[in-house]
Amino acid sequence: STDGVHLFKPHSGAISSLAWNAVGTSLLSSSYDGTVRLFDANKGVFEEIFASYSDDKQYKGKIGYGTDHGWNSWIQSMELDHRYESGKCFFLSTSEGGVMHIDLRTKGVVTFDQELSEKKINTVSLHCDGNIMATGGLSGLVQLWDVRKVVKLSNNSSKLPKPLAWQSAGRSINS
Repeated sequence: STDGVHLFKPHSGAISSLAWNAVGTSLLSSSYDGTVRLFDANKGVFEEIFASYSDDKQYKGKIGYGTDHGWNSWIQSMELDHRYESGKCFFLSTSEGGVMHIDLRTKGVVTFDQELSEKKINTVSLHCDGNIMATGGLSGLVQLWDVRKVVKLSNNSSKLPKPLAWQSAGRSINS
């Protein structure tokens, strides 16, 4: 018999975001420990579905290979890509000003990985059309991006891509 109370500790670091899939059967959680886990509400179990890894050769072939850049690198926020009801596609923002899109529907791939700010991005939100993304963070700017048109700049360029529009809030944006 169960008393209905359950305690879960699926991450080794602070949880940064929680999001239910469209049908309410799965809860995704992202953490500063560099992982995303999927909670199956029917089974009562967590599964690691993404982890950031360094570029050490032992991690080659894993979906998060090369996305961990050391002690000051972590997942700051997560936003489900509501174009896919499965909950297996999501955006992650990082402590280093980056945004990634993870697609786990097949083998799992990073379909978008772009530095959008010189400072930590605290939040990312996808418009219902699935193309326009808003970001905000320590820069004090709310920025709008067309994810189809963000130009991947060369690795040796210090220039950041240009947003569609931006608004200064004057202070850090948290959500």
